Amino acid sequence: MVTEVTEQDREARFEELWQRGAFNFLLAGYVDIAASPEANRSVYDIWTRKVRERITGPFKRDIMAPLEPVYPFGTKRPPLDADYYECLDMYNVEIVPLKKNPIKNVVEDSVILQYDTHRQLDVVILAAVLTALLGRMA
Repeated sequence: MVTEVTEQDREARFEELWQRGAFNFLLAGYVDIAASPEANRSVYDIWTRKVRERITGPFKRDIMAPLEPVYPFGTKRPPLDADYYECLDMYNVEIVPLKKNPIKNVVEDSVILQYDTHRQLDVVILAAVLTALLGRMA
């Protein structure tokens, strides 16, 4: 159990699981992360630190890996893929927090947000990415 090991042992275990990739970080760790808020917060803090190291833009970093959990870690699919966050961090990728500025309409060459004008786009990519769920299979 997370609360029964030293912080150093916990960090080492989660680092090993992180290096394995895919869902090892979430599922092969400690059994109490779903039942104990303290244990869940511990794993969330480690995950957040690992993800925030990979995103250079502070706006994107705060959206994708907020310091305070929005919901208990593991209750939604955390993207655990090798290059997912590096792709989000690219200069030509914009992250739009749709809870704060929802999509009002989609037209031929644009997405219209509730509080903005048209956002002209060539491509819209939905966040449901299989490799973010399973990790790289190759």
